[in-house]
Amino acid sequence: MSQPQLVVSNNNNKEAHTMEKPVKDLINNISVLLKKQVPEEQSGLAFDFVRHFYTNPSKESLTRMAEGELVEGLADMWSFFHQRTAGEPKVRVYHWEPKEGGTLAERIVIDIVSNNRSFLLDSLYGLLQRLGTKPRLTFHPIVGVGRDANGEVQSLSAPQELKDSQHLESIIHCEIVDHVSPELIAELKVAIPDMLQDVKWANEDWQQMRSKALETIQELESYRHNEFVTDNLEEVINFVKWIEDEHYTFLGYCNYDLLDNGSEKIAHRVETDSPLGVLRDEDLSRLQTLFEGIALNKDTKHYILDSFPVIINKTSCLSNVHRNVRMDCVGVRRYDNKGNVIGIRLFVGLFTSVAYDSSARDIPLLRTKIAKIIERAGFTFDWHDGKALIHILDSLPRDELFQASIQELTDIGLKILRLQERRRLAFFVRRDQFNRFLSCLVYIPRDRFDTELCDRISDILSSEFEGTIGAYKAQYGELAFARVHYTVHSSAGLKDSYDIDKIEALLIEESKTWADDLKYTLMDRYQEVQSAYLYRRYRKAFDRGYQDRYHGVQVIEDMLEMEEVYEGEPFRVRIYGAPEKASSALKLKIYNRSKPLPLSDVLPILENLDLKVISEVPYTVSPLGEEDSIWVHDFTLESRGACLIDVEKACKKFEDTLIKVRNGDVENDGFNRLVLRANLDWWQCTLFRGYAKYLRLIGLPFSKAYLSNTLIKNPEIVALLAELFEKRFHPSKACDYTELTEEIKGHLEQISNADEDRILRLYLTVILSTIRTNAYQHNADGTPKSYISFKISSRDIEELPKPRPLYEVFVYSSCMEGIHLRGGKVARGGIRWSDRQEDFRTEVLSLVKAQMVKNTVIVPVGSKGGFIVKMPLEGKTREEFLAEGVRCYQTLIRGLLDITDNLVEGNIVVPKDVKRWDSDDPYLVVAADKG
Repeated sequence: MSQPQLVVSNNNNKEAHTMEKPVKDLINNISVLLKKQVPEEQSGLAFDFVRHFYTNPSKESLTRMAEGELVEGLADMWSFFHQRTAGEPKVRVYHWEPKEGGTLAERIVIDIVSNNRSFLLDSLYGLLQRLGTKPRLTFHPIVGVGRDANGEVQSLSAPQELKDSQHLESIIHCEIVDHVSPELIAELKVAIPDMLQDVKWANEDWQQMRSKALETIQELESYRHNEFVTDNLEEVINFVKWIEDEHYTFLGYCNYDLLDNGSEKIAHRVETDSPLGVLRDEDLSRLQTLFEGIALNKDTKHYILDSFPVIINKTSCLSNVHRNVRMDCVGVRRYDNKGNVIGIRLFVGLFTSVAYDSSARDIPLLRTKIAKIIERAGFTFDWHDGKALIHILDSLPRDELFQASIQELTDIGLKILRLQERRRLAFFVRRDQFNRFLSCLVYIPRDRFDTELCDRISDILSSEFEGTIGAYKAQYGELAFARVHYTVHSSAGLKDSYDIDKIEALLIEESKTWADDLKYTLMDRYQEVQSAYLYRRYRKAFDRGYQDRYHGVQVIEDMLEMEEVYEGEPFRVRIYGAPEKASSALKLKIYNRSKPLPLSDVLPILENLDLKVISEVPYTVSPLGEEDSIWVHDFTLESRGACLIDVEKACKKFEDTLIKVRNGDVENDGFNRLVLRANLDWWQCTLFRGYAKYLRLIGLPFSKAYLSNTLIKNPEIVALLAELFEKRFHPSKACDYTELTEEIKGHLEQISNADEDRILRLYLTVILSTIRTNAYQHNADGTPKSYISFKISSRDIEELPKPRPLYEVFVYSSCMEGIHLRGGKVARGGIRWSDRQEDFRTEVLSLVKAQMVKNTVIVPVGSKGGFIVKMPLEGKTREEFLAEGVRCYQTLIRGLLDITDNLVEGNIVVPKDVKRWDSDDPYLVVAADKG
């Protein structure tokens, strides 16, 4: 059954009269109620107990529980406190559960009543830390108590009003909410009495241990006139005086003889010199326990028998008193008349905060060490570098200064000194003299220091050294660095050597900020001027979301694309992170200046490139010196039907096609799927699209979508047809294509679908019937033309309706389509702007027929042409309407000029709703072609 819980607040040790009146009234009410809960003879003392227990609580701490529950808890605490065996601490640890409807969580409660001693509360906190938990609430009043022979309370007073019949007692009430478990309760029940015992021994023997320090000083003084005494004896004496002068918390003492046992010397406790403090524990006083893990080998024996008078090191076991750390061990060697080491006076304890706050130049032994380091570095105390080095050494942990060698400290100090010029992470490792652990110092530039980085460094050290990390200690100083001290222990034993340079490189990489990574990547790729320019321009340009996702070379690639945007290309795309093998996944970035790209514009384009969008993440980039930001749209894509994509082959073709479609130079339809399916480029897709438009004009009864889907289903044949076209017409690749034609026909024989067979055979027929093309002509700047022209031998295509002209020229572009039909090699006729979008060839063919019938004498061989405007003209002004017509007419004329030997002047027929043809261009009309 749960015991009543006492909810209290932290005691700040102020006098009761400083309380606010409402709080005093609450305490008085509680005290009055408590008197009714205890035996009548105890009521007065219980009333006083509450007043001494609450020495300045907050109102909240007194009202968080119902008044009745609070009084019940105080009554239980009074009962626990009321009787205690003299000199013996009283402890209870129990699990408390709230009553039904209560607002407080379950918890572990620790109650301790003990003679007042130093370090009681600190030691309890250290114990809880070692067990992986911490207190949620603690109360620790100190009360003057008078007890009778049975240990029952007879009088109570405030500490400052202590009477002769009283002594000070500590009351600790501690509540733990984290990790509540029966196992933790069991551990606490065992560990707390041990901790209290160590605290008691340390307090009782403190003065005697200081006396032993003074006795040690006298013994050292007696060695002054011996020949074996080193030059450092004076400093050793001063050091022992220094630790005795409140710079060391004495926790234990023992005197050991080094007994000769054949080839070895072993330590044995001196029986006539009783151990003091925590070393009263016989097991702990054994050196094998104090320094667990130390092998008795040649190096260890050499260290123990060294002639230097003092040993300063760490014990292997944690302190049970004051701080939960490994105890500082100070051993002073004893010598015989010949200078042989015969014993060790061993003190265990903790250096005080005063010792850690003191300058190393004020500490005996350390000041000598620092002087030797300055000399070894080639500096003097009054030089700038000398002063800087002293400051660096002064900031090192005292443990490192005591235990590291002069050479090790010199190397550390000089390396940190050089770091002031180029700030980056620095890493230092020192192996314990007994090979028990590694002491690691990590210096981190202050602007990069945070807890997350410390944890990541801890993980790296743990992995690389194959050990466990104790709680690390971080410290700021006047340097531009934060210093973090890690201790690495390995249960399997430390290795003889480690690749320290590799580990430091890992830590440096881990500590780099995003801006650092950008700077170093730029320096690796560009010369100093260019890298510095780009770094200044982009180091603050990217938002946090981008920085969390992209680093190094990926950022450089994006920067290059954005520089192109600012140079005049407002829209850029890039495939990135291409897998080594063919995959159905694709990563794409689109760069758009000034504003985000509407997804409604880009999604249809991507879908017609045979992709579906899985996700899209936008980022804004604002380089220094630019008014317009750039929007980076990061797409994760997947091919339709999970078809594999050879990104390495398709990458450039895909990017070019996407840009062309976005800019309106290429139609946005299913033919663009051939880029990924058949490895075509945008111009080859235009070629197949143009032929598809022609096939529909000559009467093929299939939609454009059906034609494109047929090609998508047969990518191998499409690739062969593209190769056939190239072998027929490419100026530098033209060659015999007989075998290729037969190969295509062989593939066509394998097609079972009649429609697909008909469509693909017509593609083959039209390509073979094409006499000329401008497909491989280029503009003056080397880019492909925006339109494509085919001169076709019409009578070679059986599916053409009769009458069949001798030749026809089909001109295709994204903004217009046009055709010119000619009955003979020499013919004449006009060009018509048609408004029959789907069958303008039929209109032109009828005009040719009429010409040949009506004007057979005047024009024995007729020719006619026509074109359509594909851009929607609704809502356009008359001027805009005419301008678009002129542009498309000019495209048709250029397409004819590209593949026709001779053009002569003629006329043009314009749509009936255009009253007058206004153009500065001459009315050029195809009239004759001698080719």
